[in-house]
Amino acid sequence: CIYNMNLMLLLFFFISTLPCVLSEVTVSLSVPELVKPSEKLKLVCKVSGALITDGSKIHAVNYIRQFSGSTFEFLAHINYEAGTALNPDLKSRLTWSRDTAKNEAYLEISGMTAGDTAMYYCASGYFAYWGQGTMVTVTSVTASAPSVFPLIPCCDNVDFNDSVTMGCLVTGYMADPLDIQWNDGSITTGIKTMRPVLSDVDGLYTLSSQLTILASEWKNSTYKCKVVHNYTNTKQEKSLKVLPCMAPHVQLFLQSPCMSDAISRAQHENINATLDLLCIINNFYHGQIKVKWLVNGKQDVSAEASVPTPSKTEDGTYSSSSQLRILKGMWNKGTQYSCIVTHTSSNTTTIANISQCTEQCHDNLQVYPLTPTFHDLYFSRNAKITCLVSSMKTIENFDISWEREKAGNLEFVTEDPVLHDNGTYSVASILSVCAEDWESGDKFSCTVRSQDLPSPVKKTIFKQNEGTPKAPDVYLLPPSAQELIQQEMVTLTCFVTGFNPKEIFIQWMQGGVSISEDKFINTVPMKSDGEQTYFIYSKLAIPAAKWNQGDVFTCVVGHEALPLYITQQSIDKSSGKSSLVNVNLVMS
Repeated sequence: CIYNMNLMLLLFFFISTLPCVLSEVTVSLSVPELVKPSEKLKLVCKVSGALITDGSKIHAVNYIRQFSGSTFEFLAHINYEAGTALNPDLKSRLTWSRDTAKNEAYLEISGMTAGDTAMYYCASGYFAYWGQGTMVTVTSVTASAPSVFPLIPCCDNVDFNDSVTMGCLVTGYMADPLDIQWNDGSITTGIKTMRPVLSDVDGLYTLSSQLTILASEWKNSTYKCKVVHNYTNTKQEKSLKVLPCMAPHVQLFLQSPCMSDAISRAQHENINATLDLLCIINNFYHGQIKVKWLVNGKQDVSAEASVPTPSKTEDGTYSSSSQLRILKGMWNKGTQYSCIVTHTSSNTTTIANISQCTEQCHDNLQVYPLTPTFHDLYFSRNAKITCLVSSMKTIENFDISWEREKAGNLEFVTEDPVLHDNGTYSVASILSVCAEDWESGDKFSCTVRSQDLPSPVKKTIFKQNEGTPKAPDVYLLPPSAQELIQQEMVTLTCFVTGFNPKEIFIQWMQGGVSISEDKFINTVPMKSDGEQTYFIYSKLAIPAAKWNQGDVFTCVVGHEALPLYITQQSIDKSSGKSSLVNVNLVMS
């Protein structure tokens, strides 16, 4: 018996408006979620609680699909007598069969294309009993796990007397569907999950799920969004916590010359030598700030300062820093420097001042454990671990000792104290161990005893395990057009990203010769939001004449995940672009 298709569609829409009737009849559909172009798609429809051959109850089997945008399309109808009605536009591609012993019906669609991507359904009777739909995607793209990003409103947009909406954005996955749960499924109301959207660019899906609650409920609670992707057997969970807008805590320090090899003892006595001011900005929320430097209360356009992108800390707040390089002669004259931080979310402006004679120069004694340098680890194969003590008011009865978690003799050298411009002392104690011992995760501790301390201070240092090592990508950027027009100093920027762990080495070269470290500025490695990798910038300022005459400049990057530990990018005016080379260098 052949059924008129228009009549069937009319029945479908009629029945879809009827109230739900509970029944023991259930329908299930088995179908692959991912199909390659030109392949066949087989839909297996199984009916439980009724026989598909039972004419008295008219338990026929129907196949329907729904395209994005809620458009339904009838595919096939197989009645209890094995009579069929097939979509005439697809008839040449449809093949049906059934197994009455298993109470199953089958429909095959040949020559699948991207246009067949849809939600497929199986229904029994005259569309009275529906099975759960299955999203079928036709693509040559292989299965891919999703990336999950938590979405929360800015703190200044949250009214705790009203409702608030948070969300999870899920991108870059194949195939659909996936399951999104809030607080492990304990929350079932206030959720709105959008239909997945297939990208025309990369052929991957994107969707979002939103949860709306009372803001007062969120204030002291953490909500979690869990994404389960069965096709790739992956689970990801993101925490969403609201924080009040918090103004940053700003501190301004003079970095001691002994903390950097860039300033030698000879430079320390030279008024044309440079010093670094470090503005520490932390404990703020949300993460957008503006930093401005003043010299004696006036903005100095010649003062070049680095301002890294704020990084998120474990407690959800943000931190950043800004570094300003100044002339030692200006510092000695008592010039006042100001770091001004504007935080839009908290509507605050915070100022920190420093000069040679300010109280900030006389902080309490500090102990800094410093990890081995890349050069020592991978070229000398000798890990030098440093315990740096600064801001000491006296060196009487001072002592540094070392110990190791594992038994064994330790060789260390404690250098002579260094007196600084602010009247305090610093001392460095250097412990030498094998590179293999450091890389194995052995723990080393230095203990400092001093009259400046009420009790000894012990600091432990070891190589942190930050997950799978990842090699960096290196991008070398030429000077901007605006700088070239001025024909004075121009800037080369080396952007290094996507690496883990954060320990990294950057050195600039000109014509194959190393450039002194005081000629360029490296930011500290910063972790990208939502990722387990780091990025860093290095800036080299050179005379425009050197660039115009065609000198070749090279950014050398060292990292433990690189095949030969070292890679480099070179650039010059004639090429106008950089070239990447993996090298095995011996740095002097």
